[in-house]
Amino acid sequence: MKNLPLPKNEKASKAFALIELITVISIILILAGILIPVMGIVREQSSRAIETSNLRQIGSMVLLYSHDHGDTLPGPLYPKQKPRYKELIVNDDGVRTKDLASMLATYADLPLDGRQWRDFSLLSSPKFEAARESNGSGFATYSYLMQQEASDNNRQSPWGTISTDQPFTLAQLAERVDGQRWAMQALDMDNLPSGMNSSNVLADPVFEDSRATLYFDWHVDFVPIEN
Repeated sequence: MKNLPLPKNEKASKAFALIELITVISIILILAGILIPVMGIVREQSSRAIETSNLRQIGSMVLLYSHDHGDTLPGPLYPKQKPRYKELIVNDDGVRTKDLASMLATYADLPLDGRQWRDFSLLSSPKFEAARESNGSGFATYSYLMQQEASDNNRQSPWGTISTDQPFTLAQLAERVDGQRWAMQALDMDNLPSGMNSSNVLADPVFEDSRATLYFDWHVDFVPIEN
């Protein structure tokens, strides 16, 4: 038995449905092409906002710590800092921990339980977490570099050093350090000072074009990376 030909209106209906499908798919592809870059921009702006907020809170905590400790900055500190903390204790050799996060943990209302290391999220960010996971060094990765020179003519670190120098008082800071000098900056191999150990340092900046930076007047900015 021969198949009867479809009525003209049914053929037209099927053709119209195919055209509709192609049109819908085309619209979806166009919208995806527009939205995907926009979503990337929104994620980038969100990451920068988180980093900015974190550093502003660090600045506020530094001032709170200073007011509680004779108007003296936290320190002496290691030049490189990790986003982790433990209870501020005197080690077996009589030396206090040199981690900024450990000194500020109380002001962040974080739990303290002896020698156990815990995450200190204010020295981290979602983009840093993703970067250190891909870097392979994980929990041990350094996130920030502390300023090591009070000025171009003064090589004394405002944060103190692990060997001899004590951290500056707020009065010394105002006298010896320009407020526009950075206090701490996101760390990677490109801004690691010469001669400093490069273990557990990110190979590339967290943000491709700039580094999150806290200044000694306690404002936060993203410093463009020089090519």
